[in-house]
Amino acid sequence: MQKTFQPILVRNGRVIDPANHVDAVCDLRLDGGKIEALGPCGSLPVTPGTREIDAKAMLVLPGLVDTHTHYLQEDVAGYNMLIAAGVTTALDACLSNPQVPAALARRPIGLNALFLYCLMPGRNISSTSPDDDELRTAMQSGMARGAFGIKIIGGHIPLTPEATARAIAVAAELGYPITVHAGSTTTPDDLSGMLELCELAGNNPLHMPHINSYCTGAIMDGDVLSEAAAAARALRAHPRIVSESHLSPYSCVGASMNAEDKPGSLFLASAIRRLGYSADYAGLGRAIADGKVLVSGPRDGCFVFYSAKEGLERYEANHARVTVAFPFQHVGMAAALASARRADGEFVITALATDGGVIPRNYTLERGLALVEAGIFTLAELVEKSCWAPARMLGLEASKGHLAPGADADVAIVDPMRRAARTVIAGGVRVFEQGVFEEAPNRLHSLIAGNFGGFATENLFPYWVNARA
Repeated sequence: MQKTFQPILVRNGRVIDPANHVDAVCDLRLDGGKIEALGPCGSLPVTPGTREIDAKAMLVLPGLVDTHTHYLQEDVAGYNMLIAAGVTTALDACLSNPQVPAALARRPIGLNALFLYCLMPGRNISSTSPDDDELRTAMQSGMARGAFGIKIIGGHIPLTPEATARAIAVAAELGYPITVHAGSTTTPDDLSGMLELCELAGNNPLHMPHINSYCTGAIMDGDVLSEAAAAARALRAHPRIVSESHLSPYSCVGASMNAEDKPGSLFLASAIRRLGYSADYAGLGRAIADGKVLVSGPRDGCFVFYSAKEGLERYEANHARVTVAFPFQHVGMAAALASARRADGEFVITALATDGGVIPRNYTLERGLALVEAGIFTLAELVEKSCWAPARMLGLEASKGHLAPGADADVAIVDPMRRAARTVIAGGVRVFEQGVFEEAPNRLHSLIAGNFGGFATENLFPYWVNARA
């Protein structure tokens, strides 16, 4: 679809752009899908046809960049949920059979989309221990379909430790970003799996997701803060690992069962047992009925967490093919990890992400602003971790994550009292305002330039993949 650009003048807002050292109440002018100018209030021209947006008492931020989401699927709710949360660029973290052009056409809402090609034993690789040649072929196949990088979901459908290490090395050899959810066929996705993964990476580049999800107290007798400190020490010792964490209280997973009504995910089985229920269809159903596990489902164009009664009904109606949430995440631990520093003052964990999208935990603004109010972050630090740092992780720093003239006109106007986006502009088009959505073309970004179902892309060069050890 084509969209005619209308000049937009955002007036009187507090602009926060740490990449360009801006924190000031001023005006921002957008035209032609780009940031045109930033200037003192009242100083920028109002040309004929300009749409004016009064942002008095609002925060004006770059559109958020989320490096861990799930939304490229048949149900388009995730698109709405991301945009409403202020996210204009989103990496879908797990696709094994990507039909991305068709998915992007279902809901044109101005999203900048990227995806990871997931290596799945029995689907696109033969086993949990493929050799280098098979890994290389599978990775090249995924990248040829427009992927940004490669994914291994160790905590759910793992490879052997040796194959995980080989996959990371092969990705480095090919120059591909690789994301690995900690865990292997011999180690669960707790702190032990996280520490194992650090060692398996060696001196190769790696993106390790949701660091907080590995710190559940399973190793240190419930002491999640000590586990978080151990995770931070490991990341400090492995500078070629980039990472993210989220601020949600929930650990979420798809609850699909195999032919024997046993969990298809190792994490799911472990999580059910941790709550004291049998790791099968009936046991999870009892946990849902008891209110110990939440089920997400559609409501009013988005996904929400249901009550126990509604959740059980949806779970049974879909024979477990739903997303479930376990209340395993410690809020204080997540804050401690997100704010941990290296000796040079840089954050240990590179970015904030959500593992959200269609999963209803798109909490970066809501909970991130609460951390600002608590004095854990400054506003500039929150924007750095949710906009600028993740844009750099994706190799999009020339156009995303900041508000310099010439950057893409991706803007989130945020109500600090509600801790929520009031207005979202994507590619120079207002796509969301106070609950109302407007269509605009989506864009695909891939590591390797090409044309994928009509979406033309340019080469990306993520710094952490290409930097020398």
